[in-house]
Amino acid sequence: MKLNNRHKNRDVAELNLPAMVDVILLLLIFFMCTRSFNDPEKSIKSQLLQKGVTLSNEIDDIEPIEITLRKTHSGVMLDCDGKKYSSFKSLSSTLRKLRNIVDAKVIIKSESQVPFRYVVETLDRCKAAEFSNVGLSTVELSR
Repeated sequence: MKLNNRHKNRDVAELNLPAMVDVILLLLIFFMCTRSFNDPEKSIKSQLLQKGVTLSNEIDDIEPIEITLRKTHSGVMLDCDGKKYSSFKSLSSTLRKLRNIVDAKVIIKSESQVPFRYVVETLDRCKAAEFSNVGLSTVELSR
């Protein structure tokens, strides 16, 4: 009695990869086309300029508030319009006081070596103080 012949006639199962790739791509396209945006994503305002459109030449009477971030050994040094701050909490209270006076532009200037978390923290403090026009700038500052 020979039992070896039974195993030789079996077909080897193979995966049809091109068909699987097609199915995956079709599913990806389906999910991309049927994606609906959440309300916050719909309401994000964009202020990008279109080609050929220039900024208005109007000069505001109000000087922008400049917040400067410099890297130190212990973290970051904060400077708001020439006044140094030891913490974000003290900067936040000053920003709230300034916001009560006027809704000026805020420019956050940061050295390139400053960790980005400090820039985000400054942005959060400006948002908490309800400033509506905040800009970012990465520059090399003289010591």
